[in-house]
Amino acid sequence: MPQITNKLFPIGILIVLTLLLVFNLTCKQMKQPVPEGLSVEPVTQTDKSGGNLYQYGICVDSLHVTDYTIKSGENMGGIFTRLGFNSTETDKILQAVTAILDPAKLRAGMNYTTFTTRGINEEIRYIAFARSAMDYTIIDLTTEEPTAYEFNKPITLKPAYAEGILTSSLWNAIKSKGGDPLLALKLSDAFAWQIDFFDVKEGDSFQVLYDVAYVNDTTALHIASIKGAIFTHKGKEYTAIPFEQDSVLQYFDAEGNSLRKAFLKAPLDFFSHYLPVYQLPVLSRIKKVPGTSRSRLCCPGRYSGKKHR
Repeated sequence: MPQITNKLFPIGILIVLTLLLVFNLTCKQMKQPVPEGLSVEPVTQTDKSGGNLYQYGICVDSLHVTDYTIKSGENMGGIFTRLGFNSTETDKILQAVTAILDPAKLRAGMNYTTFTTRGINEEIRYIAFARSAMDYTIIDLTTEEPTAYEFNKPITLKPAYAEGILTSSLWNAIKSKGGDPLLALKLSDAFAWQIDFFDVKEGDSFQVLYDVAYVNDTTALHIASIKGAIFTHKGKEYTAIPFEQDSVLQYFDAEGNSLRKAFLKAPLDFFSHYLPVYQLPVLSRIKKVPGTSRSRLCCPGRYSGKKHR
């Protein structure tokens, strides 16, 4: 069984457990009004050296920025035509961008932005297509031939804290506190070898310190990692401390023993060859799923074979 031999590990445990007991974070997100039909993001950044404003890595000091939303039935070629490009120009742009962004993957509701020169004769210098909240494809029209490249917004991690007492499921306990219910899946993964989440009891409790990934420092994307957790089940306290050993991140208890055991508390069981039904331990719900592979969203899990007509 893996065990941590690093002498500094008990100090790390003490720090994390102390933070779990005293950490109390409140966060208020600033919401900005968005005009109908447009998607406006406050993504401008100031260059500390020169004071210039940048958006998606583009200096916008002398450019006019306009945001659009792709309409139903609209394709990339139609977008370029609507922006004023002729067929020859559209073809060149498509040749440059398709190597990075597949036009067939554009969907209604996705956003794109144009950067045009100011003045009477406005000219589009850049076009940015949002592939996700943090990934963009930039089309550069400042050179003789159009070019395209990727831009990724930086991600920042912010600490968060949650605690609660279970009255039904772990999922409901976290959701009732206004937290991200997916935190339940993270905790389920961490304690999968210690706690049977099919058998959580009313009165069980948890405390968890974790990192949330943010884009633009304001928009939460997902839970990045658990920094430390305590789960009290049937009166017994379990501790999970993350530690990277041999380039593998594992969870350890307060004595430095790995939480990973030979068998899960609630292993995958297959009872028949009929359509499997997957029961989510943190939700206490039954869900049909294809095949018999382990769910990527929840650990541990269990199939109960039931005949469906």
